[in-house]
Order: sequence, then structure tokens, then C-alpha cells
Amino acid sequence: MDAAMYLCESNDPRVRAALVQVCCDQNPGYSLTAACAGESLGEIAARTAPLTAEELAPFRREALREYRASYEQFIGVGKGAVMG
Repeated sequence: MDAAMYLCESNDPRVRAALVQVCCDQNPGYSLTAACAGESLGEIAARTAPLTAEELAPFRREALREYRASYEQFIGVGKGAVMG
């Protein structure tokens, strides 16, 4: 989980691909890790480019929820919104 959170600082496409894999892993023990990966991906996507619908389709529910929330938060920050 810690690694997934810290990887949000990277724009490396390999990091993005690895986080996508974590978000898609259906192992019951990876729920929180997938959510952390989704959050990091949202931040990366806000800086680079959003994920496609095809990439998001196999995401775990919690990973998708965190991706969307993080993406929207960081897009708002980029447009001058204040983080709260």
C-alpha cells in the first residue's frame, strides 16, 4: 500500500501500467492496496492523461472510486481550486 501511494509522484509509463494491474487484481486481500493504487493513478492521470474506458473497465470497484475522486480533486487543483 505504501508503494502504491508513493508512486503517485512518477510519470513513468511503467509505473502507470503496474498500478493499473494492481487496480484490476481481484484477490480479496488486495482491496485496500487496489484503492491506494487507484488514488495514485488519479493523481498521475490528472498530470498526464486520463485512463481510457477500456483501461478502467476491469478495475475493482474501490480502485475505480478512488481513481475518480483523486482525478477530480487534482484536476480541480490544476484549475486553481483550493484543496481542502
